[in-house]
Amino acid sequence: MPIIEAKQQPVPRRFNARLLKLVRRAHLYTGLLLLPWVIFFGFSGMLFNHPEWFGPVKVETVRTAAEVDRLAQYPEPDAARLASEVVKQLNDGAETPRYRIADTGTGVIDGTLNFEGKSESGERVLVILSPNQGGASVRRFPNAAPQDKPDFHERRIELVTFDKNVAQSVASVLASDAGLKLVGDLTPVERGGAELRFRAQSISDGRLWNVTCQLMSGVVTARASDAASGLDFYSILSRLHKTHHYPDRRGARWAWSAFADATGITMVFWGVSGAIMWWQLKPTRLIGALGLSLAGVAAAIVFSGTFADLTFAPARPTASGGGAPSNREAGNPSPKSRTPAANDKVTAPDQGRQTISPTGPVGSL
Repeated sequence: MPIIEAKQQPVPRRFNARLLKLVRRAHLYTGLLLLPWVIFFGFSGMLFNHPEWFGPVKVETVRTAAEVDRLAQYPEPDAARLASEVVKQLNDGAETPRYRIADTGTGVIDGTLNFEGKSESGERVLVILSPNQGGASVRRFPNAAPQDKPDFHERRIELVTFDKNVAQSVASVLASDAGLKLVGDLTPVERGGAELRFRAQSISDGRLWNVTCQLMSGVVTARASDAASGLDFYSILSRLHKTHHYPDRRGARWAWSAFADATGITMVFWGVSGAIMWWQLKPTRLIGALGLSLAGVAAAIVFSGTFADLTFAPARPTASGGGAPSNREAGNPSPKSRTPAANDKVTAPDQGRQTISPTGPVGSL
């Protein structure tokens, strides 16, 4: 009886099959392991666009442009006329006009007109007018429940066993060692800096307090250990979502940052592994290629347009020390603190006449 030799599969093909199997398994199990974080970051990220869903805000009324006009005449601002007025005043006092509106498209008005006040009950009230749509909304922010605080809350003390001047001198030495020549002395950055945390107990009633003391400023703050955090559901999710940087000591926050990194890396891997698995399904290659092409074009348009919109105005100051910017630093600057047109792209055909050119595409001023 003749012996039939079995044809062996080529080694490269077997290797590719094993690699694809490994990719599929990794795609599946990383999704299961990081499922809580993926759901959390996806849901909490969506809430940034909808703070009224679970946030400390109550939308009292939403008015269309017609409803606003019936209540009070609201002339919507004209971007083109306003731009002409701005340029006219910029040229006032000059012998010859120094600026003109660039031929890159008409101006647009970005943002809303916001007015805030307080109600009779002491709640913050915010009225938002849309300069583009003509509509409006009225929002109310309920007062947070008061928290018990000890008599030493926000007291400033002098720490004898910690010499902040020594730490400051060490920082200066390190800056010099890095080859940097400083103008003046280094100043401590209190926000986001090191703080002492411990629990204190009242001798009279045995109540526990969560105490923090800023090492550089000596400011002591505290809240009752058994009291609620005072945060609503939206604030809890947003603070967890925005928690970033690895802390100086290992713990739950360090693990949170590690899982955030793992989630980000995994999402990138899912994109790559998903494309690899799609490519193995030959009947869907054409449709998938069309989908990828459309997604790429849409992403390029949206990314570039959003970036141009974000970088059109002068850059705002960021927080020192690598920490998150404070509310004042991250929020819209007041009219007094804004530098007008510092980052406008200026082209000068000659020294007597200049053109203000928007840094973004037409329609994204």
